[in-house]
Amino acid sequence: MTTVLIDSPDKERALEKAIVIGDELLRQALVTPCGLTWPVEYSEDGRGLTWQQPESIYSGVSGIVLFLTELYRHTQHKTYLEAAKEGMRWVVDYCHKNATQQYGFYIGRLGVAYVLLKLHAITHQPTLLTEALDMAKPVADSYLTNEHTTSALFDGRAGALLVLLHLHQASQEPWLVGTITACIDTLLDQASYDQAGICWDRSRNSVQGLCGLAHGAAGIGYVFAELGQYVNNAAFLAVARQAFDYENQYWHEVAQNWPDFRKDITTPERELFYQQAYLNHDLEAFAGTFTNTSLAHGTAGIGLTRLAAVEAYQTDVSRAATALAERHDRFMAEPLSIRQQSVYAGLAGEGVFFLEAYKATAEPMYLQHAHAIGLLLQAQAEATESTTSDLGLLTGQAGLGYFYLQLARPTAESVLLPRLRSENLGAAAGLSGFSGSSVQRKIVAGSFPRVVKLMDEWAPEQLASYLEREAGELLGANTFIDRVRQWVPQLPDPGQEFMQQALAIESSRFSMKCGVNNAYLAMHERFAQVSINQILDVSDEVLRQTYFTINEQAILLSTKQDEFLLYQAGAGLTEDTLEHFMQWYGSQAVLLMPSGDHDVQEYGLFMELMILTKFTVPTTPGKVCDELTAFFMPNTELFIQQMAYFCMIHPGDVFQEQFDRLMLQLIKKHISVGVLLPLTVPGA
Repeated sequence: MTTVLIDSPDKERALEKAIVIGDELLRQALVTPCGLTWPVEYSEDGRGLTWQQPESIYSGVSGIVLFLTELYRHTQHKTYLEAAKEGMRWVVDYCHKNATQQYGFYIGRLGVAYVLLKLHAITHQPTLLTEALDMAKPVADSYLTNEHTTSALFDGRAGALLVLLHLHQASQEPWLVGTITACIDTLLDQASYDQAGICWDRSRNSVQGLCGLAHGAAGIGYVFAELGQYVNNAAFLAVARQAFDYENQYWHEVAQNWPDFRKDITTPERELFYQQAYLNHDLEAFAGTFTNTSLAHGTAGIGLTRLAAVEAYQTDVSRAATALAERHDRFMAEPLSIRQQSVYAGLAGEGVFFLEAYKATAEPMYLQHAHAIGLLLQAQAEATESTTSDLGLLTGQAGLGYFYLQLARPTAESVLLPRLRSENLGAAAGLSGFSGSSVQRKIVAGSFPRVVKLMDEWAPEQLASYLEREAGELLGANTFIDRVRQWVPQLPDPGQEFMQQALAIESSRFSMKCGVNNAYLAMHERFAQVSINQILDVSDEVLRQTYFTINEQAILLSTKQDEFLLYQAGAGLTEDTLEHFMQWYGSQAVLLMPSGDHDVQEYGLFMELMILTKFTVPTTPGKVCDELTAFFMPNTELFIQQMAYFCMIHPGDVFQEQFDRLMLQLIKKHISVGVLLPLTVPGA
């Protein structure tokens, strides 16, 4: 199919182009007994990725239906509406026949529910709303709590929440309140403090928490801004501001952009590239980049999300507009693939940003930039005569058609990033149960659980008063740490000592986490694992004679009272046993280690504290085992009585042999996770 591109800023010409694409989509439709469908296999340029998402908004039938529905709304040509209805009949049939665990917005079943909702708004057919609600019911049972579900707008909980809110706005169904509340709870639980603001979803395929609309803080912040306005709750607006502030701390004045922290180590070619970069000490390869301008991951998408709070973030909107306008000339130099033209990752998406900015601000310059993008796309079409089989809304022809449709009707409601109406505030009262202080508490406790627990025990009114007072402005991590330090001298004994220890652990963990580059550390761990496996493969005799020391990245901290560690290590023990243990042992410890997968891995230590303390200077496992055995030998019976559960040593066992074996086993455990490092690798 020839790519049809706008050749005039005239609005009617733009509508004509949208109609041409709509007619071509009708021509390519496949008639089946279950309705209309389209060939929607999607492949991504240069990455060797090919997959089918036949029901999705992203590249599937639901996205095409969404475009045809909007085309009908603007033209009143019933052919488009009938095709849209038949397309959704096919999608619903497909969903009934094919189970899934994906309920995201752009690539999951809640996207289907959203399209059903838009079609219902035009046709007023009750069955469409019923089907949309039925599509959303499994979300609470399997999707929200699934460990593989992200927090993102594109395919995660934030996108799910946005659709659930639209379903609530349309139906006022009481059961939705519980699902929406669970979704909000989980998103707040997953939020993570940074030096400024909050972020979500760090992984080994990114430098740190992502920026951007599709998978980053911008998209999640946008949903919280919509939620806050829908239920008239300033606490959710504060969450949105903190998400935006997280991104804004990384704005690069020279590059005039926000960073793209994705590393996408998902193919053999990318894996090899990053392995070589690691071996060559190429740290730049693991840094954020500042060249992405797309709606999905870059400037256009981040600017678009700020339109939800345009008065507060006019600077961000202007930044995005200026940066995009200055870069459009770059598209004249070489042909663009359909991906580079698309809404999701290309030029049309930048056009969508300018159209939405115009709608929010009535600034004529933004509309002029949108028309300029149309002309640029025309020049590309004339120069390349490109063709594509990609029909998707975000990935291909339907998306280009939607851009032309918006260009023809720039004040029309967006279906790509929908807004909630405000007249349903009263009906949404059931969603207003989150107080400012409860939202504060959730996010603070996510990063500082010990501190919050101890404050609840030793100064609950002080903490509650402070959280309530700061409810409208979500606390930053450093602000909270400083305030706790001011509280410590006011606490009764032994609360002061316990709080100082808890604060030392959690402020250290926070600082360590902010310094983690997940992608680099994950690659480091991958190479380190080769050495670890070599070490663990040697005989115990050789291992005992090898010198080890604690990983210099690790932080070892002790604490006299830490219920988190007691519960972690003492599951199944009676209170008496734990009390005896604490009397014998006297203290606990926490080991913090940066981790590619977890930011910071925390290990609660009991017996291991005495072991690891020995390795603060280089020594051998054999020497450590001998020293600890000698220490406990005079107290064998008492030791066995107190430590039987922990050490699996029972009366009647040969103490020295069993104890020595246990000590070596614990040392091997810390070698296996990289806590103890050899000075030389045996046999290397």
